[in-house]
Amino acid sequence: MYIVTAQEMYDMDHYTMSEIGLRGRICMENAGRAVCEKLVHNGYISLHSRNCWAGKYQWRCPFP
Repeated sequence: MYIVTAQEMYDMDHYTMSEIGLRGRICMENAGRAVCEKLVHNGYISLHSRNCWAGKYQWRCPFP
């Protein structure tokens, strides 16, 4: 995993969508899934709950 700036991420997303042809929605789904998997792996969330917490923020985890 790498930490990138907003501009670097924009450039990578743009390349993926325009050159490789992967739709933006698919890119975002993959990114969300990867973040959620990392949170589960590091023990921040449980597979028994579909609610993901990071500080005061909550969202629905994409796991089935």
